[in-house]
Amino acid sequence: MGKMDEQGRRILSDAPLDSLRSTICDRMTDSIVHYPQGTGSAFLDIGRLMAFRERLKADGHRVTFGDLYVKAAACAILENRNVNAALIDGNNVIYESINIGMMTYFNNILLEVVMTDVDQKDVIEISEEFQKIYGYLKKGRLARVPMEGATFSVSNMGTGTMDFATPLISPPNAAILGIGRLFPVAGFDEEGRVVRRNMAGFSLSVNHGLIDGMVVASFLGTMDKVLQNPEAYMFLKNKGE
Repeated sequence: MGKMDEQGRRILSDAPLDSLRSTICDRMTDSIVHYPQGTGSAFLDIGRLMAFRERLKADGHRVTFGDLYVKAAACAILENRNVNAALIDGNNVIYESINIGMMTYFNNILLEVVMTDVDQKDVIEISEEFQKIYGYLKKGRLARVPMEGATFSVSNMGTGTMDFATPLISPPNAAILGIGRLFPVAGFDEEGRVVRRNMAGFSLSVNHGLIDGMVVASFLGTMDKVLQNPEAYMFLKNKGE
């Protein structure tokens, strides 16, 4: 008979947290306890983004939805700079650099893989860089995986069965974008005909002490604009100052 606790419940396992899981636990506790968070959500049509991805695949490019979402987020940040921020020593630090941390589930551990200057790269370059990073992960070469310096985070949960989530920000950064799974719905075209719409849920969690609800709404509206015109944004490169 296995080990039981004082209330008679059988225990399957009882082990101390390893260093990675302990760090995650500490950071998430810090996030929810010390940072006032709010989340705004919207269902957005990703049909045109899907068609754009299929055209890239036909041209031999292995672009994932994660790659596309990261680039779309960078484009939306360019028009909503206040979300690219952090609370540091009582100051609201708004970054010029757009370094996006992609939440990645690897070996039962959630890691934040960081890509720098995403606004200065097109989606093909982003895809190729992520493929290289994930290659290091698979080989266990964690020292080669960039996991510091993010200014904004993205969590793509679309590979599972989750429609919406309220992702927790990664302190001290002020915002994280969560994306749910694709699902079809019936909609109407401009002539009133019933058509299929391919939708996904987008949720932006923010440090509400730094970022107001109208900024969240503006960011999600810009995301919608980018998703409806991927040809204009996915190859856009910001030259900076």
